[in-house]
Amino acid sequence: MRRTVQIAGQVETLFGTLDENMKLLESSLRVTTHLQDDHLTIEGQPADVARAAGILDQYNGLVREGRRLDNGAVKALLRVAAEDPGATYFLPYGMNMNLSPWNLPLAIKYNQVIQPEYVVAMADAPGPYASTFPSTRPYSPVARHASRINLLFLAGGVQSFAGSYVGCGKGDPRRADVHWLTGTASDSAVDNY
Repeated sequence: MRRTVQIAGQVETLFGTLDENMKLLESSLRVTTHLQDDHLTIEGQPADVARAAGILDQYNGLVREGRRLDNGAVKALLRVAAEDPGATYFLPYGMNMNLSPWNLPLAIKYNQVIQPEYVVAMADAPGPYASTFPSTRPYSPVARHASRINLLFLAGGVQSFAGSYVGCGKGDPRRADVHWLTGTASDSAVDNY
């Protein structure tokens, strides 16, 4: 099957340094691509071509919204969407799911949280998940910046850490300077994550 998609914005940004982003798309989805002007032709099996076109439509939508995507953001979009067919929408960040577990009768309030300067509020997360927590499950935070992850803390601070340090893909290592637990009733649900 063959399908052609018009590319919004700079073709160089989509393709990446030495075409690395396009190579990632091609190898992940087993398709081939050919660029002519601002039109990208995709060839392969129908399902693979449809997924590739959908990913490019996501990219085009972000560009049309005025988002400025650097090479790392484009690579993350392509990687997440290509690896996870459920990644219909790309959410680059997810909320710490321990801040508001679904099974608590009342929401946790900021003034109840112990040491909010160390409690993670948001983290780099995989595409289709709006909440994240370190675990072996697919919603675990993602270290997408040269094996590092950006964390936003409840008190407003932002810091970058090595993914292994905060438990990406493994589980909460319970660090003194990075808390996924809040010191509140929400911590009792942590075994469910």
